[in-house]
Amino acid sequence: GIAMKEITVPTGLHAWLLALRAYSLTASVMPVLLAVGLARALDLDVSPWFAGLVVATALSLHLGTNLINDAVDLWKGVDRPGTTGGSGMLTNGALDPKSVFRVGMGFLVLAALVGIPVIMVRGWPVLVMGLLGALGGYAYTAGPGYKYKALGDLGVFALMGPLLVVFSLYALTGVTEASVLLRALAASVPLGLLVTAILAANNVRDFHDDAEAGIRTLAHVMGIRWARRYVMMLFVLAFAVTLGIVLTGVTPWSVVLGLAAMVPAVGVLRDLVTSTDGLELGKRMVVERTAKVHAVYGAFVFLSLMIWPKW
Repeated sequence: GIAMKEITVPTGLHAWLLALRAYSLTASVMPVLLAVGLARALDLDVSPWFAGLVVATALSLHLGTNLINDAVDLWKGVDRPGTTGGSGMLTNGALDPKSVFRVGMGFLVLAALVGIPVIMVRGWPVLVMGLLGALGGYAYTAGPGYKYKALGDLGVFALMGPLLVVFSLYALTGVTEASVLLRALAASVPLGLLVTAILAANNVRDFHDDAEAGIRTLAHVMGIRWARRYVMMLFVLAFAVTLGIVLTGVTPWSVVLGLAAMVPAVGVLRDLVTSTDGLELGKRMVVERTAKVHAVYGAFVFLSLMIWPKW
């Protein structure tokens, strides 16, 4: 007879590490690092321990959001055995959704505690940003679940792009000059577009599973063909805006090194065009590789600003 391959389900710490979806965490770290790099380019002082607190707060909010979304997607029937969404640690029975939800809420509480010193120094704007981040992460699937109403792309772009960069710059330096904050806003747009591309690729992968679950993402509004093109448009726009902010003097010329992310982007776009279904996209790890494009872009921009911050 034919021997059946035994499927091993992760357990314990391994299962929890997979549930945290570490590949996605650079999406919250890179905006803070961009703010650090911009502060250096603008000759603004940044306290290292303050930077650590801001990174830890952003990470805690992101981790909490990942876990809460996993649990809620399972409860709402969006993620089911055999589907490609989420971490897979709940649909395969490796983790209990109630425990995952509680740990997710614990990370949101941790974010609040870590952010207290920054709030005490910078005041209510940091508190507002923290509340927006926590509410945005929770309501992404829980409560009204704006992800299910085709508003996820807009929310992710705003919360993990311009808002996170601008508020991080304020939290790190206390700067309030409109010209400086507008410069940070413009510089944040490529990162915002690339983090949105992660979600857009995810929605293409999960297109049929989401439709069967009765939820509606922006991919369903567009249709699968345009949803694939939309990911491509986000990449192209991110790289075009990068050239624009360099050529117009919004950022130092060295930021153009972020275009190194075009290298991994080519492979992602090829697979988006040639893959026939969500299962194949999952096997080719298109979502994870889109997150890599974002990480490569953010890392090169950060390093360029730290090494050569001059206009």
